[in-house]
Amino acid sequence: PFFFFTHKTAYEMLRSLVGSEMCIRDRYNKGETFWDRFVVRVAPAENNLPYREASRINIHRDTWGTNLYQQINWWAPVSNVEEKNTMIFYPDYFDVPVKNTTSTWDLNIYLANRKKGDFSYPSAPQLKEDLPSNINKIPVTIKPGEILCFSGAHLHSSSKEKSENTRISFEIRTICENDLNSSAQAPNVDCDLQWKFPKIFKKINDNSPLKITS
Repeated sequence: PFFFFTHKTAYEMLRSLVGSEMCIRDRYNKGETFWDRFVVRVAPAENNLPYREASRINIHRDTWGTNLYQQINWWAPVSNVEEKNTMIFYPDYFDVPVKNTTSTWDLNIYLANRKKGDFSYPSAPQLKEDLPSNINKIPVTIKPGEILCFSGAHLHSSSKEKSENTRISFEIRTICENDLNSSAQAPNVDCDLQWKFPKIFKKINDNSPLKITS
């Protein structure tokens, strides 16, 4: 699977799967859509690999990492998914805060360590409480060729059960500059990051970095 991460064909496949939908959005917004980077994620059947792009991800909001609430996530499975190895949403907590480590986490520290090959610093803020065992969960069971689009503020995770199948999926995040300028955004429910991190987003049509002026 690690060879698949770096193989050029993987990223060509992603553009054919989700690129057209995002480009339609970009044309509608007159070239004002920014995206981060294509990620090919492998969720192993055994759920025992620590590397972020080859692991099951714990409960989180993607906005915990960027502090940008206009963020939209796009997720597309390449292989078939099952409830034991898929993405899980927690709708009762979309607008309910949970304890987390955003007050002490810093993306700049993570990126600096990653350049040095040091992955000891958490790749994202972590949940600091146990949610109820009977919590309402919605597993994602879309098929290859289908795309899931959701707010980066939605609380979600990978499922944790042992599975018979390894899951391969693509993901990317986008922000529309119009949404930034008009403050059209999801609410900040529980993020205490000190800074915003727009630098990971590049404009689709010319690769210029996203800048926040206010």
